Amino acid sequence: MGKIVIHAGMPKAGSSSVSAWLARHAHQLRTESGIRLCVAKARNAVVSVVPYVRGSPNSAPLLFAADAADEQHGEVIESFAASLDERAESDGAVVLSSEGFAPFFWRPDTAFLAALQDLTSRHEVHVAYYVRPQNTSLEAAWRQWGFRYGSLPSAYLASREPQLRYPETYRTVRRLAPDVRFVPRPFRRDLLDGNVATDFDRHFLRGPDAPVAPDSPWENQGMPLDVVRALRAAPTGLLWESPHDNRALQRVKKLTARLDADESEEARCSRRILARYSHDLYEAGNRELITELGWDTDAFIQGVHAGESGDLSRLDELWSSRASPLELALLHQALAEIVGDPGRAAAAPVGRKRAKSLRRLLRTSWG
Repeated sequence: MGKIVIHAGMPKAGSSSVSAWLARHAHQLRTESGIRLCVAKARNAVVSVVPYVRGSPNSAPLLFAADAADEQHGEVIESFAASLDERAESDGAVVLSSEGFAPFFWRPDTAFLAALQDLTSRHEVHVAYYVRPQNTSLEAAWRQWGFRYGSLPSAYLASREPQLRYPETYRTVRRLAPDVRFVPRPFRRDLLDGNVATDFDRHFLRGPDAPVAPDSPWENQGMPLDVVRALRAAPTGLLWESPHDNRALQRVKKLTARLDADESEEARCSRRILARYSHDLYEAGNRELITELGWDTDAFIQGVHAGESGDLSRLDELWSSRASPLELALLHQALAEIVGDPGRAAAAPVGRKRAKSLRRLLRTSWG
């Protein structure tokens, strides 16, 4: 019997940090603890699980293949499960990581859950499912993807509601795959056992005596609300080709990280609205998980202000820039010249002298 550990996200709950830590420690985990980091690879409608060698350990190709297969969806899942079965049998202990696993649980995907349940007859199957307080999860999703969709904030945030009902996901997985050790973990700094990589290691891999992971910075943090307010109106193709195209925005993040300015009252007010909205919609269910799973807190959602409205429609105005169209066009063009053309994989930055002057312009505009 082998052991299978699936780190299933969720998105914006430390997934990039866990994946980066796994990639850095893949050799150590294998040689010292007998744990093999693996990756799901897809070709047509066949998904195979192979040992990690280099690059990203993200197993998202499984989700892409399953979603694209339509009538062959079941076959994609079966090929993944069969390959994972063989890998666990030969290696003893395997771990896979991707926030792309999360939709299989919150949707839920009955074929995927049935496949995991079947694997429990031959292996231990563990699922790490990190969940973030819904108010900060919604904000993080908007700062990472939502502002690029062209949707009103209220509509985009409401569309994410099904995946944030954590108790329902927990109960559904327990019902459809009762022998899978599906464990939601609270992604909140004061509730983690160390940082998120250490928490994952101690609760799912090497146990409570695993050392703290000092080289595990928070990866892929979003840009400030006030920055994405200004970027929201940028035309598609200038700084990104799609909401998930981060080539240019990674450079923008590095630039904005050096800016020093106070957060606006609009950003602070919107955060209070999100806290109230999420508390009213989700906190009763959160308390069920707190009780059942023994999280060391009385409330998962913090920062709720008495008398504050939870009306998401107020964010449609609060998350819109007050700059003129010309000011925004200048800002977006300046950024595009600084970070290069996102349509080219290896875009060259502009010359240092010009970039420096543009950065000075940006600091003045945003400050």
